[in-house]
Amino acid sequence: MLIPAAVAVCILIGAGLAGAQEEEYEPIDSSVCADCHEASRHGSAFSDDITHSVHDGLDCLDCHVDRDTVPHRELEETFYPGCQGCRTCHEDASETYQAHGRARLGSCEDMPQCSDCHGDHDILPSTAKRSSVHPTNLPETCGRCHENLDITTKYDILIDHPIQIYARSVHGKATRGGIYVAASCNDCHSSGGSAHKILSPGSPGRLTTFIDSYHGLKSKAGDTHVANCASCHGVHRILPASDPTSTVNPANLKHTCGECHPNISEGMASTPIHGIGGQGLRTPIADVVEKIYIVAIVVIIGLMVLHWLIDLQRHLRDVLAKRPQVLRMRADEVVQHALLAVSFISLVISGFALRYDQGFVSRFFFGWEGGFEVRGTLHRIWAVVFMGTIVWHVLYLFSSRGRR
Repeated sequence: MLIPAAVAVCILIGAGLAGAQEEEYEPIDSSVCADCHEASRHGSAFSDDITHSVHDGLDCLDCHVDRDTVPHRELEETFYPGCQGCRTCHEDASETYQAHGRARLGSCEDMPQCSDCHGDHDILPSTAKRSSVHPTNLPETCGRCHENLDITTKYDILIDHPIQIYARSVHGKATRGGIYVAASCNDCHSSGGSAHKILSPGSPGRLTTFIDSYHGLKSKAGDTHVANCASCHGVHRILPASDPTSTVNPANLKHTCGECHPNISEGMASTPIHGIGGQGLRTPIADVVEKIYIVAIVVIIGLMVLHWLIDLQRHLRDVLAKRPQVLRMRADEVVQHALLAVSFISLVISGFALRYDQGFVSRFFFGWEGGFEVRGTLHRIWAVVFMGTIVWHVLYLFSSRGRR
C-alpha cells in the first residue's frame, strides 16, 4: 500500500507544481505592452509609429500573437512577427512569397522576412514616398542584402554591388531624381507580376529559355549586335503573341526575323526561340541527342588517348631498344592529321566559349575587347578547315596507299 500512496503523492505534487508554473503566466492584452516597450528603433513611441502606418487600428497582439502572457512564453519554434505574424492577415501574399532568388522559405536563414522589406511598426503604403518599398526607395531597401558581399558570396550571386551599378544607369539616375515611374528593382526582377515572387536567373521562365538559345548565349557573352528581347517583342508597345498586330504573332514572325535575317523562310522564322510546350529548349529528342553526344565524346576522346598512350609506349620501347624507326606517314598525311587535330581543338575552344563565356579558357582566349567577334570568325574558319580536311581524308582512304 505504501508504493501506490507514494505514487499518488508524487502525482499530486507534480500537478501542483505544474499548476503553480501555469499560474506564473498572466494573460495580458495590448494595452499593457507600452509599459515595457516604450520607444521604437526610430526613437518614437510604438503607438505613434502604428498610428501613422497602414496598420493603424491594429493592436499589438494582432501581430505579436506569441506575446499574450507575462512573462512571455518560450515557444518550441521561433516565431517572427515580421513573418508569421503578417501571414495571419496577408494570406495571398504569403502564399506567393515562398522563395526569394535561390533562397526558399524555411530553408534559408538569410531569406528576407516581410519586415526586412516593408518595415515593422512604421509600414507605409508603397505609394507613400517615405515607404521602404516605394519605387524610388527600392534600391536602398534591396541593397541592404544585395550590397552585402558576405551574402552575395555565400549564395554565389555573380554581380557585386548591383545597386551601385544601377545607380549609375539612366534608370537609377531617374529614380534618385524622384521619378517613381522609372524602372526600379522589382520592375525587372519580379515574376508573374508580383514583387513577392522574385526568382533566381536559373529558375524556369522565359528569360532562362532565351538565354539557352543561340541569341541568348551571344547576348550573354557580350555581343551587342545579336537580337535581344526588345528586338523581337518591341520596346514600349509590347503586345501578346495572340494579338494580330504583335511583332511576335505567328503571322508576323517572318517580317520580324527578317529584320536581321533577310529572305528567311516562314518555317525557319516559326522555329521556337523559347522552347516547345513549356519545356524550354529541353525536349525528349534533345535529351537523347545530348546523351549520345556526351557518350560519343567520352568514347572517341578516350580511345584516342588510349591509342596514343599505347603507341607512345611502343615507340619508347623501340627507342630504348635502339630498333630502327619506320617512317609511318608521308608529309601530306602528317598535314592531314595535324589539320584535323588543330581544327578540332580550335572548334572546341571557340565553340564552348559561346556557352561558357565566363570560363577561364574562354576569357583567356577571347576576353579582350573585340575578342568575341573574333571568336565567331575563327569558329567558322576552323569549321571549314575541319570539314575540308575530313573530305580530304575520306578521299584519301580510297587511294591505293589509303587502302593499305
